[in-house]
Amino acid sequence: MQHDDPAAVQAMARTPGVAVIVDGYNVSMLAWPDASAAEQRDRLCDALVEFQLRMRCEVTVVFDGAEVPGVRPLRRRGLRVVFSAAGQEADDVVVDEVVFRPAEVPVIVVSSDREVRAAAEAEGATVLPADTFLQLMRR
Repeated sequence: MQHDDPAAVQAMARTPGVAVIVDGYNVSMLAWPDASAAEQRDRLCDALVEFQLRMRCEVTVVFDGAEVPGVRPLRRRGLRVVFSAAGQEADDVVVDEVVFRPAEVPVIVVSSDREVRAAAEAEGATVLPADTFLQLMRR
Protein backbone atom coordinates (compact mmCIF):
# COMPACT_ATOMS: atom_id res chain seq x y z
CA MET A 1 0.00 0.00 0.00
CA GLN A 2 1.22 3.48 -0.82
CA HIS A 3 0.89 5.44 2.43
CA ASP A 4 0.63 8.72 0.53
CA ASP A 5 -2.09 7.52 -1.86
CA PRO A 6 -5.47 8.57 -0.43
CA ALA A 7 -7.33 6.01 -2.59
CA ALA A 8 -5.19 3.16 -1.25
CA VAL A 9 -5.57 4.39 2.31
CA GLN A 10 -9.33 4.68 1.86
CA ALA A 11 -9.50 1.13 0.50
CA MET A 12 -7.56 -0.19 3.48
CA ALA A 13 -9.78 1.72 5.93
CA ARG A 14 -12.79 0.00 4.35
CA THR A 15 -11.28 -3.47 4.86
CA PRO A 16 -13.74 -5.51 6.95
CA GLY A 17 -12.59 -5.77 10.56
CA VAL A 18 -9.86 -3.12 10.30
CA ALA A 19 -9.03 -1.13 13.44
CA VAL A 20 -7.82 2.46 13.13
CA ILE A 21 -5.86 3.76 16.11
CA VAL A 22 -5.15 7.49 16.16
CA ASP A 23 -2.39 9.25 18.09
CA GLY A 24 -4.74 12.05 19.15
CA TYR A 25 -2.60 15.07 19.87
CA ASN A 26 -0.14 14.14 17.11
CA VAL A 27 -2.98 14.57 14.60
CA SER A 28 -4.91 17.38 16.28
CA MET A 29 -1.88 19.65 16.76
CA LEU A 30 -1.16 19.38 13.05
CA ALA A 31 -4.77 20.00 12.05
CA TRP A 32 -5.61 22.84 14.46
CA PRO A 33 -2.32 24.24 15.82
CA ASP A 34 -3.88 27.48 17.11
CA ALA A 35 -6.73 25.83 18.99
CA SER A 36 -6.63 24.94 22.68
CA ALA A 37 -6.05 21.30 23.63
CA ALA A 38 -9.75 20.94 24.53
CA GLU A 39 -10.83 22.38 21.16
CA GLN A 40 -8.38 20.09 19.38
CA ARG A 41 -9.79 17.05 21.17
CA ASP A 42 -13.38 18.01 20.36
CA ARG A 43 -12.66 18.81 16.71
CA LEU A 44 -10.68 15.63 16.18
CA CYS A 45 -13.30 13.46 17.84
CA ASP A 46 -16.06 15.03 15.74
CA ALA A 47 -14.04 14.45 12.57
CA LEU A 48 -13.27 10.86 13.58
CA VAL A 49 -16.95 10.10 14.11
CA GLU A 50 -17.64 11.28 10.56
CA PHE A 51 -14.70 9.22 9.29
CA GLN A 52 -15.95 6.14 11.14
CA LEU A 53 -19.43 6.55 9.66
CA ARG A 54 -18.03 6.86 6.12
CA MET A 55 -15.54 4.01 6.41
CA ARG A 56 -17.52 1.72 8.72
CA CYS A 57 -14.40 0.76 10.66
CA GLU A 58 -13.44 0.58 14.31
CA VAL A 59 -11.78 3.83 15.42
CA THR A 60 -9.90 4.44 18.67
CA VAL A 61 -8.25 7.76 19.52
CA VAL A 62 -5.65 8.01 22.27
CA PHE A 63 -4.82 11.22 24.14
CA ASP A 64 -2.30 12.00 26.86
CA GLY A 65 -3.45 12.71 30.34
CA ALA A 66 -6.45 11.40 32.15
CA GLU A 67 -5.10 13.39 35.10
CA VAL A 68 -5.07 16.73 33.26
CA PRO A 69 -7.38 19.17 35.09
CA GLY A 70 -10.50 20.07 33.14
CA VAL A 71 -10.43 17.05 30.84
CA ARG A 72 -13.84 15.51 30.83
CA PRO A 73 -14.54 12.06 29.46
CA LEU A 74 -15.36 12.28 25.78
CA ARG A 75 -18.14 10.16 24.42
CA ARG A 76 -18.93 9.95 20.75
CA ARG A 77 -21.05 7.31 19.10
CA GLY A 78 -18.88 4.94 17.08
CA LEU A 79 -15.63 6.26 18.54
CA ARG A 80 -13.60 4.86 21.41
CA VAL A 81 -11.71 7.61 23.26
CA VAL A 82 -8.81 6.55 25.51
CA PHE A 83 -6.66 8.71 27.80
CA SER A 84 -3.30 7.56 29.10
CA ALA A 85 -3.14 6.93 32.83
CA ALA A 86 -1.15 9.09 35.22
CA GLY A 87 2.54 8.63 34.51
CA GLN A 88 1.91 6.84 31.23
CA GLU A 89 2.66 8.21 27.77
CA ALA A 90 -0.10 8.13 25.17
CA ASP A 91 2.51 6.77 22.75
CA ASP A 92 2.74 3.60 24.83
CA VAL A 93 -1.05 3.29 24.90
CA VAL A 94 -1.21 3.58 21.09
CA VAL A 95 1.25 0.71 20.72
CA ASP A 96 -0.54 -1.33 23.41
CA GLU A 97 -3.75 -0.94 21.40
CA VAL A 98 -1.98 -2.72 18.53
CA VAL A 99 -0.42 -5.41 20.73
CA PHE A 100 -3.68 -6.37 22.42
CA ARG A 101 -5.57 -6.97 19.18
CA PRO A 102 -5.65 -10.48 17.70
CA ALA A 103 -3.04 -11.02 14.99
CA GLU A 104 -5.73 -11.50 12.34
CA VAL A 105 -7.14 -7.99 12.89
CA PRO A 106 -5.66 -5.52 10.40
CA VAL A 107 -4.55 -2.36 12.21
CA ILE A 108 -3.85 1.13 10.90
CA VAL A 109 -2.00 3.45 13.28
CA VAL A 110 -2.14 7.15 12.53
CA SER A 111 0.90 9.03 13.82
CA SER A 112 3.86 10.99 12.56
CA ASP A 113 5.84 10.30 15.74
CA ARG A 114 8.92 8.24 14.79
CA GLU A 115 8.93 6.11 17.93
CA VAL A 116 5.22 5.33 17.67
CA ARG A 117 5.60 4.53 13.99
CA ALA A 118 8.55 2.17 14.56
CA ALA A 119 6.93 0.36 17.50
CA ALA A 120 3.57 -0.02 15.73
CA GLU A 121 5.20 -1.32 12.54
CA ALA A 122 7.23 -3.79 14.62
CA GLU A 123 3.90 -5.11 15.96
CA GLY A 124 2.53 -5.55 12.43
CA ALA A 125 0.46 -2.39 12.02
CA THR A 126 0.31 -0.26 8.91
CA VAL A 127 1.26 3.27 9.88
CA LEU A 128 -0.03 6.42 8.22
CA PRO A 129 1.44 9.87 8.70
CA ALA A 130 -0.92 12.36 10.32
CA ASP A 131 -1.01 14.63 7.24
CA THR A 132 -2.06 11.77 4.94
CA PHE A 133 -4.84 10.80 7.34
CA LEU A 134 -6.05 14.40 7.56
CA GLN A 135 -6.31 14.49 3.75
CA LEU A 136 -8.41 11.34 3.85
CA MET A 137 -10.67 12.69 6.60
CA ARG A 138 -11.27 15.87 4.62
CA ARG A 139 -12.31 14.07 1.43
